[in-house]
Amino acid sequence: MISLGPETPPTALDTAPNGLLDTRDLLEAEAPPDPAPPREPTFPHLQLLHTWSATTAEHIMVQTVEELTRSIQIKCLLGSGGFASVFKGVYQASEVAVKLALAPKNTDRERFCREAVLAQQLRHPHVVATYLARGAVMTEELIDQLQQMHQPPLPPLAAAGEAAGEAAGEAAAASAAGSAAPRHHPHYPPGAVSLLPNFPSAVSEDNMGNPRVARPQDQEAVVGWVPALHKVGLLPDQIVMVMVQELCDSDSLAAALRRGVFQPLDGRTSRLIARRMLVRTAAEVCRGMLHLHNSNVMHGDLKPANVLLCRSRKDRRGFVAKVADFGLSKLLHDDTSHVMSEHVGTVAYSSPEAIQGRHSKACDVWSFGILLWELVAQERPFARLRPTQIMLGVGFNGLKPEWPRQDWPELCAIGERCLASNLAARPSFAQLEEELVRLEEALREESRHVSAELAAAAASKSSQ
Repeated sequence: MISLGPETPPTALDTAPNGLLDTRDLLEAEAPPDPAPPREPTFPHLQLLHTWSATTAEHIMVQTVEELTRSIQIKCLLGSGGFASVFKGVYQASEVAVKLALAPKNTDRERFCREAVLAQQLRHPHVVATYLARGAVMTEELIDQLQQMHQPPLPPLAAAGEAAGEAAGEAAAASAAGSAAPRHHPHYPPGAVSLLPNFPSAVSEDNMGNPRVARPQDQEAVVGWVPALHKVGLLPDQIVMVMVQELCDSDSLAAALRRGVFQPLDGRTSRLIARRMLVRTAAEVCRGMLHLHNSNVMHGDLKPANVLLCRSRKDRRGFVAKVADFGLSKLLHDDTSHVMSEHVGTVAYSSPEAIQGRHSKACDVWSFGILLWELVAQERPFARLRPTQIMLGVGFNGLKPEWPRQDWPELCAIGERCLASNLAARPSFAQLEEELVRLEEALREESRHVSAELAAAAASKSSQ
């Protein structure tokens, strides 16, 4: 929400007391849009292919509950999808996301472990990091061991009653004291508090937060292994995959769209700034996808729900975007440009050729084009159609969303190229990233001209 920059009115953000910056119509004062990361792949695909062949399902699968759960604590549920559930957790004394995925015993283990293997090899600022992956066939014996090792003891009835009474008394006292009133931050002007990103440190008096990862008030949110696996529906002889990942604590791009993050807001976010925020976020998605494609990995299910947002004070958005969820990812070998598979990602974001079973990097570009359309249109693609209608329309009858060219022709032109029927006509993510950066540069120049005109008008008025 805040950005740093030199004092250059009227186009810069002015420094205020205690380091808080006033919010003028610039994402960053005189800083240009983020430059692209190095074009060379940070993890060359040949090395990734070598790792894939060396790291098989047998290297990930463990035999005991102690190996499966070692150093991992599971707290509250963050979200659930068709294949897995994600929990907030603690790993080696640090907050993380813990992803639990299930598969039947007769599942192809190599395919089921693909996400875990690939995700651990992908390292990029705009790709969600995976620190650890473990899997196990959960026999009845292992499930019994899990319950014995991790089932939390039930509190005595008397103690539970006393705790409930104390909690009720504290809640009543807090209510009487007006705890619902907005929090006051002593180090910031009252009107600026809502502009700050919601960092955990912001709720403490010294802005340092709590020294412990698991704060006392969060203890009640601890779920534990047994309830978590019950939540995901574990049955005997199923395979469970545990992935410890970077915690992205600002939700997903899909949730940000529902909240209207990229909409202008009177007195706080102008049309130009809202557009810069949108374009910068899209460029960050391109950077993450560029790394995947340079590593010869196809994502297979790119959509706003699979782009996670991590808190950041880098600019006034308050977040950076990271590509996540490689459950449908596919690896291309050196001599192949596509693979055949019946596994299709979310149908509204799937390309015609993917629906027909032919997958290539160009499919991800199509998915990004649909994502870009959703950012511009601020609505779900094909929202009025059933999945079967979308599949038939896109896959076999040339169905595409209609772009609002009159509202934003420059961005719509980029998006339309992503949805080209000819795969060779679709741009690469390197090209898309460069075009989006240039588009944001143009928006910044336009913002400067507007600010200069407003300043000149104000100066003329004051001199009269």
